[in-house]
Amino acid sequence: MRGRVEDTKQTPLQFLILDFAKVSGLDSTALLSFSKMKQVLQDRSIAILVTGPSAEILNQLEKGEFVSKESGAAKSFPDLDHGLEWIENKILNTANETMEQTIPLKDMFHQLLPNDTHLNDLFEFLEKKEVKIGDYLMRQFDAPIIFILSKADS
Repeated sequence: MRGRVEDTKQTPLQFLILDFAKVSGLDSTALLSFSKMKQVLQDRSIAILVTGPSAEILNQLEKGEFVSKESGAAKSFPDLDHGLEWIENKILNTANETMEQTIPLKDMFHQLLPNDTHLNDLFEFLEKKEVKIGDYLMRQFDAPIIFILSKADS
C-alpha cells in the first residue's frame, strides 16, 4: 500500500476503502498496523473508509482510535454500498465546486498535464470560435478538424 500511495507517477489516491464484511476478528498486531496506516494516509490527506464491520470489530477499531468521528480518522459505514455512495457524493461535490470556477482553457490543460512541454505549442495552433446552440461543429464526411468545447452559456 505504501508503494502505491507514494507513487507520484500515478493519479494521487483520495480514498481507501477497507471492507470488513468477511472479517471475523482482529488481533493487536492488526490494530497496530491500522494505526500506522492511518498516519501515512493522514499525512497525504487520503480518506479512509471502513465498510461492513461487525459490532465487535467496529468496537475494537474505535478503542484503537482508528475509527471515530474525529477529523482524519477512518469513517465507518454499515456496508460497501454506503461507503461508495459517500465517496461518490464527495467527488460530485468537488466536481460541482470546480465547475463553478472559471478557469481559462490553457490553465485547465496545464493542470491536467503539468509536465507536458508541448501544450504551449498546441495552443499556438488553436483559435477560438463562438458557436450558437444548434450550429454544427462538423458533419459526416467533412474534413477532420480538432475542436475543444468549453463551458456552454445557459
